[in-house]
Amino acid sequence: MNAIKLAIRFHELYEKYAPEYGYDTKEESRTFDASSPNGKLMIRICREIQEDYTVTRKEEAIWTEVANAISKWKEE
Repeated sequence: MNAIKLAIRFHELYEKYAPEYGYDTKEESRTFDASSPNGKLMIRICREIQEDYTVTRKEEAIWTEVANAISKWKEE
């Protein structure tokens, strides 16, 4: 999922659940607009979260390889 799709989904869920938390969203921002300052901000934040997650996944893969190598070494 790219950052724009993630921002759209985030926005949809935010609009869906906001009333449950007593928050009334603004009429003019209820539809996601990727070209608005708010939309651009949400896309940027989603992109950075994805980058953080990607790094985390890469680090996890490296540590998994290390753990597997140690396990094989102990079995020898």
